[in-house]
Amino acid sequence: CILHPLDLKDIKKLSTDQQYLYRICLAIKDGSWPSSVTDNSPGKLSHALWLTTANRLLRLYIGTPSPSQNLIILVKYIMLVYAPMWFEIKMKSNCPNGAQHFWKMISLARQLPVNVKHIIYKVFSNNAYFAHPEHLLLTMLHDSRKHIRELAVRRILAARDKKTKNSGGLRFFNLLKLNFEAAHYIDLIDWSNYVVTEPPLTMHIKDKDLGEMCKEEQFPVLTFEEFPCHTQSVERCVKLISEATMNVCGETARDGCLTSSKERTSNV
Repeated sequence: CILHPLDLKDIKKLSTDQQYLYRICLAIKDGSWPSSVTDNSPGKLSHALWLTTANRLLRLYIGTPSPSQNLIILVKYIMLVYAPMWFEIKMKSNCPNGAQHFWKMISLARQLPVNVKHIIYKVFSNNAYFAHPEHLLLTMLHDSRKHIRELAVRRILAARDKKTKNSGGLRFFNLLKLNFEAAHYIDLIDWSNYVVTEPPLTMHIKDKDLGEMCKEEQFPVLTFEEFPCHTQSVERCVKLISEATMNVCGETARDGCLTSSKERTSNV
């Protein structure tokens, strides 16, 4: 387990459940069970709160003399992938970091058994939004290496030129085929197979100013709005969908349940 190092100031910013995840991961890594782990609550179990679910699985693991193989698999995933990525995203939460986070999650998952990777990779493929060229270009513009920023600028300018020649029509945001063996985030997709479009966050930047960004060896400060790569509103939606799925069966019934829940909330 390779956790993002947190100082005391960072730890104090975390909620009680988040601090518990950090401490129990360190405890399992070190092979010792301090009172801060054994005496405190791991949080309420909820299908919509993945963090407390992870906490309770880890707590069950350290309290089980002979854990089952399935429990060991779940604990390995939490320790090797989920927890390290949770704290990585927490510390670097802006959307330009999204593609880097997604690639790192894939690279960490390579440590898991083949049968587990077969399941996880399907989920990654269905949620590969940060491997879209627009997000990859945004991350490349923020790369500390000058030649990567230069490559991003060239591709954005080419996308602008292509848009000018073929103006009109909708931009389709489709999920792409992933390269799970990519050694770097820029190689997550085969760029030659897809139409590259410009990230909306760079559309206000003039061609000349965009070119200036990659001339300096030191990374320049970009004037982007700080959109997060993950928000609590996403987790609220997951919570609502999870509750609806437990109460009703079928897509139509679930949509009706979600709609009525939203209407009740708006009327309060």
